[in-house]
Amino acid sequence: IIISDHASLDSFLNILKGLPIPKKIHAVIGDMHFRRPKVGSLFNMVKCLGIRPYVTDAPALRNMIKAVQLGHSLVFFPEGMYSFCGLTHPIPPATIKFLKKMHTDVVLALANGEFLATPRFQKDHKSGPVEITFTHLFTKAELESRSEILYETYSKTINIEANCLVEMVRRQIIPAEITFMNEMSSTIVNADKAGFSLKTPRKLLIQVDSLVDEVSKLVDELERREGDK
Repeated sequence: IIISDHASLDSFLNILKGLPIPKKIHAVIGDMHFRRPKVGSLFNMVKCLGIRPYVTDAPALRNMIKAVQLGHSLVFFPEGMYSFCGLTHPIPPATIKFLKKMHTDVVLALANGEFLATPRFQKDHKSGPVEITFTHLFTKAELESRSEILYETYSKTINIEANCLVEMVRRQIIPAEITFMNEMSSTIVNADKAGFSLKTPRKLLIQVDSLVDEVSKLVDELERREGDK
């Protein structure tokens, strides 16, 4: 599998020119590119795989998995869009899950000069060299160990956030709710003495009391689960 930055609409064409892999190659590109007047037919001819951007495209994922299982090379752009300013967009976390599932080596293709030669907001190509550098990024074993490190880091982060949440609820939220209930109860008692019937405050007091009880139970359960780890 080859992953690449996406500095231009021509990213795959530039990779294809210097790709040192003789077996069949499939690039994963947005399905709208097959409708481009000049290169749409070329994408079909070189067996590109279309994918719908910004949604979970299950048929496209199945085609990608099938291509790898057949021993073909797969080229895709984890950013999911080509750059506005030459910088790399955030890469979705699902990318690492997909790469791990494929159980194959991963190569990184980086383009130098591509954005300057074909900026997003200019139709004409500028003169200048475009250099693609291929780097063996992960072996199957390295990818497996990297994902374990990522999962461990994620787990630790979640635990820290959970402990902070428990502390915040115990020290701030529940005391604030109890203070509110005391003040509301005093208001209702004084109103009763004065001969007024405050229906809305009574209803609100019952709701808050129920919420305090529910929050307390949830925090107790969260602490119990944290203690079981």
